[in-house]
Amino acid sequence: MRVYCIPDCPNCKHLKMLLSRDGIEFETRTFDPDDVNDIAEMAMMGIYDAQFPVVEVDGKRLPAMTVADYMDVIRGC
Repeated sequence: MRVYCIPDCPNCKHLKMLLSRDGIEFETRTFDPDDVNDIAEMAMMGIYDAQFPVVEVDGKRLPAMTVADYMDVIRGC
């Protein structure tokens, strides 16, 4: 599982804390929305305008949802 974040995002921090607490392994990639290279990478990935965090499981991006809903889906995997 991969979690895409931006700096100082409270939802990103909350999701990562819950995943760690539950012992769920994940990778994280933090994008700087002020960095032109990160903006280009996000755009190429189709997540430029997405709500953060963005979660990818088994190569498939989950739709934007609340942290609680992400955890429900992830625990069900």
